[in-house]
Amino acid sequence: GLGQARNVGIDHARGEYLWFVDGDDWLPQGALQAVSQRVARTSPDVLIIDHVEVPDENAPWPVPFNEALREPEAPIRLAQRPQLLRLAQSACTKIVRRSFLTDLGLRFRPGWYEDCSFSRLLLMAAERIDVLDRVCYCYRQDRDGGITRTPSPRHFDVFDQYDALFETLDRKAGAYDQFRPELFRLMIDHYLVIVGHPRRVPDTMRREFFGRMAEQYRRWLPAGGYSVPDG
Repeated sequence: GLGQARNVGIDHARGEYLWFVDGDDWLPQGALQAVSQRVARTSPDVLIIDHVEVPDENAPWPVPFNEALREPEAPIRLAQRPQLLRLAQSACTKIVRRSFLTDLGLRFRPGWYEDCSFSRLLLMAAERIDVLDRVCYCYRQDRDGGITRTPSPRHFDVFDQYDALFETLDRKAGAYDQFRPELFRLMIDHYLVIVGHPRRVPDTMRREFFGRMAEQYRRWLPAGGYSVPDG
């Protein structure tokens, strides 16, 4: 699986920084140089980059501005810009200092949706987050065999990933509680995207999936509630 393969890569890596690049995606020209120059200058625990989703390497890709990707004057912590949690959760958009990851002891969990717990815990733990407002990653859309286009009971793996995330928050004895309402909102939104997609949860399992959503809602609802989206 993808997460376990990345774990093997982590264990064998020798460089100062790690960058997870999926085999069917690509880096645009100049991306490596831009990233290496930035980490050499600011020494972040995590560098967040912009990305685009395109069907192939010859397709044009417009780049809309995202305020969360505004570059800080110096590395920051997540509490200074919590909206970073709303960016793409993909590990491919996070360049990570290897010693920081090793000290943290964070690894990818088995199963689908392995980025759910990894990327959020990474950002909450980082003391130095930098942002590079430049497209340095091209994510190939509509790829055959991609989980977003594959009806399968394995979409239920997402519940285990979020359980692991919130169980870690519980073990941290309040250290990350300020992010709990936002993480809860992101979890529910993610579940709605999955169950609302016509090519993910098999039709015969949709009622069961929705039931699991309701269980997760009751289990992890923050004591003070959360910001319910409009509409």
